[in-house]
Amino acid sequence: MKEKILGLLFMLFLFSDSKSQDTILTSAKDTIANDEGPIQKEPSLDLLAKKGNRVFVDGSDKSVIIHAKKEFHSWGYWSIVEDKSKADFILYVNIRYAGIGDSFGSAQFIDPQSEKVIQTTGEVNTVMSMGFNTKKAAVEKVVRKKIKPLFR
Repeated sequence: MKEKILGLLFMLFLFSDSKSQDTILTSAKDTIANDEGPIQKEPSLDLLAKKGNRVFVDGSDKSVIIHAKKEFHSWGYWSIVEDKSKADFILYVNIRYAGIGDSFGSAQFIDPQSEKVIQTTGEVNTVMSMGFNTKKAAVEKVVRKKIKPLFR
């Protein structure tokens, strides 16, 4: 069966224009046949976290969640939900202390259906932050430097 599908895709590819070829290649990547049946590709970050989608905000502790929700609410890009089952995606913000006056932070975009991490941001730190609340500063920096640029 797998060989027949690949053969058909190859024939379509040969006799189509370049735009159709791109569509055929994308479709072939999205659904791959194996012995158990088709394997669906994981949803993309663009699809899960598009503007207006519902996000469930989670974090390494309660204050991280509070700071993250405030940041996302003021940005207004997504709708924040309190029920994980109603979310289009989960955004987990992780903040860890490195020492006096310094914290590190990153975020993970998670598919709520499969609970798989779709993307993890790079890490930021607050070593040059002038604030006294390094946890809040780390959350703000993750949102400003690592999350917002993904959606501009």
